[in-house]
Amino acid sequence: MFFIEDDNFLKTKQKFHVNDVILGDDFAYYFQKVSMLDGSGDSFLCHVVLNRPEERNGTDGINSPHYAFFKELLETFCQKHNIPINEIFRIAVNLTYNTGNVDSLTHVDHRFDHKQLIIYLNDPTDKGSNTVIVDDNNKTVKEVSPKKYKGFCFDSSPHYLKYPKAGERIIAIFTFI
Repeated sequence: MFFIEDDNFLKTKQKFHVNDVILGDDFAYYFQKVSMLDGSGDSFLCHVVLNRPEERNGTDGINSPHYAFFKELLETFCQKHNIPINEIFRIAVNLTYNTGNVDSLTHVDHRFDHKQLIIYLNDPTDKGSNTVIVDDNNKTVKEVSPKKYKGFCFDSSPHYLKYPKAGERIIAIFTFI
């Protein structure tokens, strides 16, 4: 399994931008009734930066004025770790909260091979709101605990999140090849 974790890759100016803009009061999130490709899962708040390929309808898919900043974050991580980027499939910022459930459904973000980068943008109040990567038999392969500015990249493995018991969990998600 491909996996890289790094909590020291963002530049100082990128951290300031996350704090001042992305975590600011004017950054828009939109309510999503479901979280999975198949239409299941719990509700959450999302800021779609780059639409999935199947949702682009002949456009470039850019859905946010923050696209250039988030693309730069992906490039910063990938350049440091010598990971090529041939195509970006999706960029989103997800804000999850206590839904009453302990875990989300296990899922993959696309039905085709891809890499995924997740960056924790905040320090959740609940330090147990981890991301869990599993194998095809649903056995835990890796569990990543939240820490502000930590990024981790993995292949198109199934994964799920542990919902925060209190506060919010804010992450940026990038899928690419």
